[in-house]
Amino acid sequence: MINRDKRHATLATFAIVISSAVVASLTSNLGQVNVISGASQVFVFVALSPGLVGLFLMKDRGVAWKMCMVLLICIGFVVSCAGIFFTDNFVQELQAKCMWTVLRAVN
Repeated sequence: MINRDKRHATLATFAIVISSAVVASLTSNLGQVNVISGASQVFVFVALSPGLVGLFLMKDRGVAWKMCMVLLICIGFVVSCAGIFFTDNFVQELQAKCMWTVLRAVN
């Protein structure tokens, strides 16, 4: 049984490494990958993990506490979704309206 599980784990590891290598060799622009990665990390590390810790690992602090933790998770999800869809930084508009002339001289 253990030998079979070890074989499955080795096969899964091999499949993940090969699929990662194939996708990496076919991808020329990582912009969208970075956007999705960043948005998912914001959700997991800023909203989901603290929210779940607050819900399940902290001592019972009442209904208001639970509602705040659920609200944290929900708002984090909405912000992460917005981060996936709104990917433009509006660089040209920022440079045109920038009040700091030092930054305009650099660009």
